[in-house]
Amino acid sequence: MGPWGRGARLLITGALVSLTVLGTVRGADDDFPFGPLRMYATAHRPDAPVDDTWPWARDERGREILLDQAAMGIRRAEIEGQLPSFVRQPTRLRLLADAYEARNHGAPRIESVEIRTRRILMHQGKPTGRVHVVVRARWTR
Repeated sequence: MGPWGRGARLLITGALVSLTVLGTVRGADDDFPFGPLRMYATAHRPDAPVDDTWPWARDERGREILLDQAAMGIRRAEIEGQLPSFVRQPTRLRLLADAYEARNHGAPRIESVEIRTRRILMHQGKPTGRVHVVVRARWTR
């Protein structure tokens, strides 16, 4: 590689490092990859509880169904991102029932949907075995 190639690489590397440092100091999540993505840029205390949030449904036969991506085609992150909206307007949970029914033709009809959060208690970064389940939002047909 000639001097021009080395110079170009040095210039590009310097620009990327500068953007990363500037983004880390002054950036926000929307600036990713040159700003922090908080999910990966911060750490929780080892004794802080860990929340595990999932939507669940009950069909007309009384069977409980985990509404994961395979069941309804909606990613868990999308559900968690909309959690405040579901809490304010539980009737919106019907959209999850509709998504499940559209993806699972012939399956028994969904009668209710809940979003549950399992709060896993931790000690020194390890689960204690104690878990609290809280229903965050509920919709019934």
